[in-house]
Parts: sequence; structure tokens; C-alpha cells
Amino acid sequence: MKIIEIENLSIEKGGNKILDNINLSVEENDIIGVIGASGAGKSALMYTLRGMEEYRPTAGHIYYNIRFCENCERVDTPSRTECPRCGSAMELQRVDFWEIDKGMRDVIKRRVAIMFQEATGIYSMRSVIENVLAALHSSDYPIDARMERAHEIVKIVSLEHRIKHIARDLSGGEKQRVVMARQIAKDPMVLLLDEPTGTLDPKSSEEMYDVIKEISKERTTFIASHLTSYIPEVAPRSILLIEGKAVFEGETSKVMERFIAERRLSKKQVVNFEGEPIIQCRDLRREYFTVDEGVIKALDGVSLDIYEGEIHGILGHSGAGKTTLVTIINGDSSEFEGVCTVRLDGERVDMRERGIQRGRVKEKIAILHQEYGLSAYQTVYRNMQGFVPGVPEEILEEKIYDVLELVGFSEERIEGILKRYPDELSEGEKHRIIFASIILKDPKIMILDEPTGTLDEMTMYQITNSIINRRNEHKTTFLIVSHDLEFVRLVCDRVTVMDKGKAIFTGDTDTGIEYALKSGII
Repeated sequence: MKIIEIENLSIEKGGNKILDNINLSVEENDIIGVIGASGAGKSALMYTLRGMEEYRPTAGHIYYNIRFCENCERVDTPSRTECPRCGSAMELQRVDFWEIDKGMRDVIKRRVAIMFQEATGIYSMRSVIENVLAALHSSDYPIDARMERAHEIVKIVSLEHRIKHIARDLSGGEKQRVVMARQIAKDPMVLLLDEPTGTLDPKSSEEMYDVIKEISKERTTFIASHLTSYIPEVAPRSILLIEGKAVFEGETSKVMERFIAERRLSKKQVVNFEGEPIIQCRDLRREYFTVDEGVIKALDGVSLDIYEGEIHGILGHSGAGKTTLVTIINGDSSEFEGVCTVRLDGERVDMRERGIQRGRVKEKIAILHQEYGLSAYQTVYRNMQGFVPGVPEEILEEKIYDVLELVGFSEERIEGILKRYPDELSEGEKHRIIFASIILKDPKIMILDEPTGTLDEMTMYQITNSIINRRNEHKTTFLIVSHDLEFVRLVCDRVTVMDKGKAIFTGDTDTGIEYALKSGII
């Protein structure tokens, strides 16, 4: 039986259509993949199905086919005829979700759970089991059966070994599994998963999808994701969204083929790894002291040459010394031993020595951190303007159009994008805009810290092309810290693998990745 029918659904925000005439029918217990690049409308579809007021349709309808118990106001799936709560007969209804009264819509919303890509919706100071029990309590699960059910759920998400651990102290993947456990505890008839592994490393992503495969067997599930290797294993059917339109629907493997076909990589230019490097590090050493661990060698004799126009990757686990190395190259630390110099206008500048020369070099280095954000109270245009204050409006507008095209926005979309506020953008769109804003500063060296951390596959390709094109056209040098091995493989000319403060490999990208994987470093 059909549980959801979407008819001619459109949503506009800020004068822009973020969903455009979507039609989809979903059977009870279907698992539907929602595929598309960042900004395609995946999250908007999830949010409107969940009944989030900011995503109220401007046209079209969402119909939920439900069973309703008049006696206790329980909502359930269309196949259920007897109320599991009070035993009364349940009436079959077809309700127009956004046209019914708010009270009834809220009743339905309680049976529709959503999981976001960030680990939100957990009590960080409570244990794993306490988080699950709290969710069971809010769902009115029978008191005498709650503890047993909580243990069952913890086992489903494979967190038995962490059952008494405080959520705050868990890894990112474990926190996401706590979020999932809380959703399971609510026993939803519809489960909406919005990039559930977007912030996780490959191993944690695989573990999460094992959980998703298990729990989606008994409920209607929507999964918005960019992981082409996992979605076909979980969702038999998918839709492909491009700029708010459902352009293709069918077997997930076919949808993925169409999605992947949209990708186009720019051709790399050959870099000359001879002559004088633009960045030169010799025997860098940096130590810290902590009460718990004593002396920590953040850098232990690191030597490295990076050449002009090179795209160089830095690989290694957390604590390997990557951030310390980048901090020194960027001229943000003078507390180290060894030598780090950057070539500017034919002169080598010591990045430890404070002064005018180091200041001039720093003006030519741009660094993009994971936590960079946009001001929520300014339009995209005003945000970008803030990166290059003092540039005349007529020159600035032309430069902004150029850099936004470089990061993959079409000329038709740019005008609308510039008028939007950050909360009207997808995470991938925000990321590309920040990247474009950094390029506005016309740096000679760009340092990128996890530039594809939460991005879908299509946006990762757009960022890859942006980096390659910028290097090809301007000989910009890139230093990239990333755990996204596919991205590193596509974009980097060479890599350095770090472990325990040492640079243990520098050379060809494919060889470096293979070395790091075999060594268990990443």
C-alpha cells in the first residue's frame, strides 16, 4: 500500500525554487535513495516531509496514507488495522499533510523521524543508555519494558561496549549511532536520513550503513546521500535531483550511473619538481608538554619541499602533526626548531622571523579551515565583499562572478545565489562560496584543511576542478590536509604521509596512499 504520495511539489525561498514540481509515490516499507549534488534540494525534500515550517510547499501536495485511532489518537502505517496502543480499530485516511490542521500534522510528525548529517539531538552529558531511555520515555513506551528495549536498541547500533559512556566522550561515528538509536526508540513509521554519514570517515560510514540496512527493513526510509558505494546496497530505488528537479527515477544503480555521468574532471598540468621550491622546511621540530602525557613531539625532524604550482597533500591520523606543520608554514608560530622559508619575489623569507617580510608573505597565503563560516545576517554578496574590503563595486562584482563560476556555479544561478542569506543555502553551497571568497584574495599559496569534509560526491568533483583550474591558470600552490582519499587521489600531484610527528613518506600520490593504507596510518 502507498504510504506517501507527492504531487507537483514546489518550494520557493528568497524567490528561488529549491524544489520544482516533484512527483513521487512511495509504498509502505520502501527504501528510497535521494541522490544529487549539494544544493540540488535533497535536504529540502526531507524537511518538508518532516513538516518543518520553513519548508512549507508553495505549490503541490504531500499526501500521507495512514491509519488513525479515534480512541487514543495513534497514527500508524496503512497496513495496520488494530491500534497497538489501545486495541481499537483504526480508520484508513488519506490526509493532505500541509493542508490539515496543525494538531493533526503534529500527530503525524511524531511518527516521522529525521536524522541530520551532524550529531544533533543527543544529550551530551548523559550516557548512551540514558539517551536511549529518554527517547523511549518521550515515545510513551511502556515503563516496565523500557530497559529491556533500550538494551536491544543499543545492540542494534553496536554500542554495547559503550553503553555507560557519556555521549560527549564518544567518537563522531559513535555519536551518530547514538542519534540513530534514539530515532529507533521513537519507532517511526517513516525514517528520513539526511546525509547520515556526511561527517564520518570511511570506516565509520561503513559501520553506520550496516545499522541502516538492519533498521530500514521494517519501515519506510528515505536516505539522502552522496556515497555511491553504499546507497545501492541499501536503497533499491532512488530519485536524482538536479537544481530542484527530479530528473530521473528508477533502480538505484541506474540513477547512480546518471549521477556519475554528470562529473567532468579538468586536466592537470605537469609540475616541474626541480629547481628552487616555493616552500622549504628543514628539520622542523616542535614539542608540547601535557600533564597527562608529558612531552609530545608534534613535529620530529620534518623536512619538505613544495614547488610552485604544486598541489600537495598531507595525510595522517589525528595528532600526526599535520596542523602544527600548516601553522608553521602559514607563519602563525615562531616556537619551533629548524627552518621554514617561503619564496616571494625571488627572495626566501624565514617564517619564524616576525617583521615586514613575513607579513608580506602572509598576505599571499590564504588558509581555509574546516570551521570557516558565513555571517548569517548578510547576503552572500556582502559576505564575499567582506573578504576583500576596499575593492570598488564595479571591479568586485566582475571578480565575484569569475570566482563563483570557477567553483561550479552556472552564470544563471549566480545572480540568485548572491541575493540569498546563508541559511537559504545547502552546506555544499556554503562551502563553495567560502572557497570562492578565499580565491578573491588572489593568493599565491592556498592551505586547505579538510576542504571536502561534509560534501557530496558531485560537489567534491566541483571543488577538485576549481583547484586544478586555479593552479593551471594562475600557478597557485596548494597544500591540502584531508582524510578523503578519493579527493586526494584526484587532485594532488604528490603527498606527504605523517605519523607521530614525522614525515615518513613524500612522493607520488597513488604510492603514498597505498603506503599509508598498508601501514594502517589512515
